Amino acid sequence: MTQDTTAGMEDVESFRLRARAWLAEHMPRLIPGENDNLEALMNRGDGIWPRACELQRLLYDGGFAGICFPREYGGRA
Repeated sequence: MTQDTTAGMEDVESFRLRARAWLAEHMPRLIPGENDNLEALMNRGDGIWPRACELQRLLYDGGFAGICFPREYGGRA
């Protein structure tokens, strides 16, 4: 895919590189062994939802939340 400057869209490779760099800089790393069982993690009941909201806020602030949503709903289309 080539960059479409008329629509303000970047090509897939540019997006991939930008997203990887942003994630490496901003998202917390998972600790091996601590987060292996996702179902158990989601059912802990010890405040995981506030943490999930915090991570979604980070993604939103970085421009990476709802990227497949239509532009009129705040996505990147």
